[in-house]
Amino acid sequence: MLGSYHQAAEYFEIIFNKAKFDSLPEEHKAILKYSAEASSSFSFWRGQDRYSADLLWLRDKAGVKIYRTPNSVMSAQLKAWDKILPDLEKDPFFKKVVASQREFAHRVAYYELLNSCDYKLAFDHYFPGEMKKAGF
Repeated sequence: MLGSYHQAAEYFEIIFNKAKFDSLPEEHKAILKYSAEASSSFSFWRGQDRYSADLLWLRDKAGVKIYRTPNSVMSAQLKAWDKILPDLEKDPFFKKVVASQREFAHRVAYYELLNSCDYKLAFDHYFPGEMKKAGF
């Protein structure tokens, strides 16, 4: 099944030792910063290419049946998170991180939902009936 909140946003990162990084000259810090950004972007683009190609290989060559995760399952994921979150938020730092993430998600998702066009509409226009095979 495809589509789940646990994989909705993947991030690729490069981790540095803070003390070592802070000891570097500013120009070296800048090189590492922009190299990490470029590497992360490349990993995202490469992932989109590989995930989509691999999905078609699984469907067309390996005979795997592909389905979109039903909204009922995604709703259950949200309810499960709501159930465990209060206990996790007893930790003040964790609560602070969740609040920051929630603010960011609210702002960004609001923009995305208002600004994004309906890609399914465009896909169905150019590739009619294909998404119905996947139950979407």
